[in-house]
Amino acid sequence: MVAGSIGGYQRLNYSVLGDAVNIAARLEQINKNMKEVNPHHILVSETTYQLIKQHFSTQKVQQMQLRGRQQLTMIYSITSRNA
Repeated sequence: MVAGSIGGYQRLNYSVLGDAVNIAARLEQINKNMKEVNPHHILVSETTYQLIKQHFSTQKVQQMQLRGRQQLTMIYSITSRNA
């Protein structure tokens, strides 16, 4: 991920770029359209799941190919925090 001021002399914007940003944008869109039970309205990819699985209970939502990515991405919903 790259974060910083992007642009030129007359127009300068702070922005973030990269694969993680693209995945987050795709997950946000999927979350808005979810009809299934998603109590906390939080979706994570496989990479994030591997980092949090000891601390949170999750449910597999589906595996899908996100726009702009070659490989399939498993998507998880966070259901609760582990005690």
